Amino acid sequence: MTRQELLDQKILNREQIILSRDFITIKLLNLILIVLCLFTISSLLYFYKINKTGIALSAIFSLFYLSFYYNIKQYASASIKGEVLLLKNIKNENFITELRSIKSIRSFTLFRMNYTSIKFKLDGCWHTAKIIKKLENDDVENEIIIKSILKKAG
Repeated sequence: MTRQELLDQKILNREQIILSRDFITIKLLNLILIVLCLFTISSLLYFYKINKTGIALSAIFSLFYLSFYYNIKQYASASIKGEVLLLKNIKNENFITELRSIKSIRSFTLFRMNYTSIKFKLDGCWHTAKIIKKLENDDVENEIIIKSILKKAG
């Protein structure tokens, strides 16, 4: 059986479908960005001998990292059970919503990592969840999984 056939069988049996497991990928990405940012800032200050250009470039790289760090709270581990989306963000806040409340799904794959952004409405407020999943050989992308469940739910 292929992964798509297994996915279809899980959808029909209303079993739990895991979109992403944990935050190890996000924490590893954060650590890599910290090291890269510190290395870049220190090398810029070393090569430009702490002049205006070096400080300006260091500030730009610092703002880049801070923007990522600010958005890290939107990353979540996710799974689907029936027609319900279960999310748990990095601050251990749980969100449970129906798949029908999803307004938009955007996804792209880069270096075998699937990045998915889901915008949904919960309790009258719009929320955004970002999911990162490492794709194995014939894994199905998160966007395709969610859209196929919505299609079968009617």
